Amino acid sequence: MAIKLFLSYTNKDKKLANTVHRVLNNSFEGLLEIYLAHAEIKAGDKWKEEIKNALDSCHAIISLITPNSIERPWIFIEWSSFWMADKPFFVLATDDILPRQLVHPMQDAQITTITDEETVKGLFLRLSQLSKDKRAVPYHKANEFVVSIKSALAEQREDNDRVNFEKYRNIHEVLPILDSDKQKIAAYFFNNGDEKEFLRVLRTIRSDSYKTTFSIQALDSGFLKLFGEIVDSLISSEHKQEMALLLLEYGYDDSEELRRLVIDVASKNQAHLRRIVQFLIENGNTDSNIFTLVFEKFTNNNELRKIAEMLIENNRENDFLFWEFVEVLGNRNRAELRNLCLYFIRQEKHKTEVFKKTINLLFERNTKEGQKVLDELKRVDIETYQELAHLGKA
Repeated sequence: MAIKLFLSYTNKDKKLANTVHRVLNNSFEGLLEIYLAHAEIKAGDKWKEEIKNALDSCHAIISLITPNSIERPWIFIEWSSFWMADKPFFVLATDDILPRQLVHPMQDAQITTITDEETVKGLFLRLSQLSKDKRAVPYHKANEFVVSIKSALAEQREDNDRVNFEKYRNIHEVLPILDSDKQKIAAYFFNNGDEKEFLRVLRTIRSDSYKTTFSIQALDSGFLKLFGEIVDSLISSEHKQEMALLLLEYGYDDSEELRRLVIDVASKNQAHLRRIVQFLIENGNTDSNIFTLVFEKFTNNNELRKIAEMLIENNRENDFLFWEFVEVLGNRNRAELRNLCLYFIRQEKHKTEVFKKTINLLFERNTKEGQKVLDELKRVDIETYQELAHLGKA
């Protein structure tokens, strides 16, 4: 005799319930008789009476718990009628449901995660034991169950998204206030390839964090133009700098999108521009057009000095590039050139020829600033000071 099971679910999970019903029936080949309300109740039937009769006549209940049903009291009301009657119950849950979200007696059950093959095998074992049938437990069907469930969840998610988000197309409905809600709507249009609607929603989002996430997704998908449109809407120069570095990592050195980002970052925050320069130097891109542009856009001498210091720190003070930075500082700001000479001393590189060349340039540009370096050198290394003391007497 077949075991009668009551399948409890919410209407939003109808597609998922149909899948559970179909795969369990196929797996147990007539051993189970599963009551599915939307398939059993006909038009004109008194549905409450029908469900009550089914609850009374079934041997056990399968409760399908998902984010759609967890807040629906009817799921727990149906389950409680079996629990109170001391009838067996089975809890099937999606992987985003936590045991603590369930009512306490239900938490004591062995929960089947419907996308996990091992826990599904445990469900098959318990159903076989309940049926008392002598046939082997259909463990081989567990994988089919999981694959079918994942497919149903994906289809159901698409259906739910269509219902939830299509109403915002062409401004048919006012957008929500929260950025987190707008992000979900934008993601729907992005994933469906509707660039126009995606950008319309995106431009109403205030958070740069959501926008940078979409930027990365666009770049990963090879949509460079869309990437550019997204980053144009960013507010923070730090986020724009991060996106510029991302373009460099992806090899878009000569793209117009990178050029726009560099110009924008340069106008807003030179410290962020410095990080782009450092990336270019560290990755050997100093002969590129974008490096030339970045160098031209550098107006903050303090940040320029920091790049020169980075070269010293990485033992690259003998690079031709280093001397370009030194000459710019010499022409623009002698105080920063003095600070660079002092950095040589702190790094104990004041005996090098490049230091001597740098301090010579400083004295050519400004004797007073050069003397400050000599005074510090006298304090830390009298021998080198004596070698260079003539500079202060010129």
